[in-house]
This record gives sequence, C-alpha cells and structure tokens, in this order.
Amino acid sequence: MKNSTNEFSSLGQLIGYSARSSRIYMDEYLDGHLDIDLTSSEGSTLRAILFARSHGEEITSKDVMDSRRLGKAAASYSLSNLEKKGYIRTVQDQKDRRKKLIDLTEEGERIYKEFEKALTEVDAQLEKGFSKEELKQFVSLLERYVENAKKGAEKIHENR
Repeated sequence: MKNSTNEFSSLGQLIGYSARSSRIYMDEYLDGHLDIDLTSSEGSTLRAILFARSHGEEITSKDVMDSRRLGKAAASYSLSNLEKKGYIRTVQDQKDRRKKLIDLTEEGERIYKEFEKALTEVDAQLEKGFSKEELKQFVSLLERYVENAKKGAEKIHENR
C-alpha cells in the first residue's frame, strides 16, 4: 500500500516518516550510486567527530551519544563499525587514562568528503520543487519543532 500524508495522524508521525524516507534514500544512494561503504548514520557520526575537531575539541563515545542523540548501544554499534572499516581510531586520553578519544583516520576523512558530496546531491533531489523562501521557512519551522521536542524531553527528565 502506498503511503500518503493522509495516513498520518500527527505531525510527529509525518516528520518521522520523512526522516526515515530520506535516510533510506541516502543509504541507497551511497550503496548503489557511489558504492561507499558507509551508512547515512555512520556519516553523521563522522560529521560529529569532525565538528568537534574543527572546534579544537576532543570527542568521546559519550560525546557522540549526546551530539547525535543516540542511545549507548546505537552509538557503540556505529563507532565499532566505523573502527572496523578503518575510518576512526580510538586513542587513550593523556590527561585522563579512563577516557578514550575518537579521531578520524585519513581514510575516514577521505570517505567523509565523499559522503558530503553525496549529501549535497541527495539534498538537491529532496529540495526539488521548493522555492528558496519555502526552504527557509521549512527549516525555521523544523528547528522550532525540534526545540519544542527537546524542551518537552527536558521537562519530563526534570520531573523524574
């Protein structure tokens, strides 16, 4: 059965479906079009690591969990896969031996550049038919939606 927006009883369901659909499209694009051994989720993890590095920060698996809003198991799985593929390495923190820092390998940096190119191409496809003003408004509305979700989760967490 083909999905239509009429099937969704809430905005949250539609946004979730939209996110899953775009992630599936990106994964298919990476696998079929570019033959990159990377999922969209792993690419987002590489982005989080590079973002921290570009700001002169070191990053741990907990930082990846927090920045990507992943559970411990999902973050561990993603990082383990990236390490097996040779895209990241863990290094002992010299200041605190209990911590393991995460960094990209040269191959990880190379594959991330490919991921970014793919992301640009996929975004261009997903944005077809929208004017620049519509995209600007869409982004603004989604940012507000995400902020409301974060505030709601924080409120629940505070009341526990």
